Amino acid sequence: MSECDKEDSPLEDLYEDKDAVNQQRLRDALKDVIGVDKDTGDPIFHEAYHELSNKEQFVAQLLYRSGAVALGELSDEEQGAGSATFAENLEVSSSAVNNYASELQFVENDEERDGYIIPGYAIDRAISYIETEDD
Repeated sequence: MSECDKEDSPLEDLYEDKDAVNQQRLRDALKDVIGVDKDTGDPIFHEAYHELSNKEQFVAQLLYRSGAVALGELSDEEQGAGSATFAENLEVSSSAVNNYASELQFVENDEERDGYIIPGYAIDRAISYIETEDD
């Protein structure tokens, strides 16, 4: 297939950026849960965060880290964090964090990014996981 044929192919619509993040949806999901300190870039945990289960808090922290990368507060290489970092913030053991990560299909352990992350293509699934249903 020539280069010209590739550009005209209807399959071109299948190309995506696996690291692209729907920033509007991420903001909407996190705004009442975790904020980002303007001076330090550190997370600010809101009341809604404390109403989440530990596993949901883990996901929220991962989403915060994705948002912090998009804002330039963290580099791509700093996006991830190890189980000990999350365990400290969640007040659970590192093994509990490892269990959470292994149970959640949208969480990856990325050595290049220094630990657990949610890749851009899985952000929507992670957001759906922490969103509360109105009964």
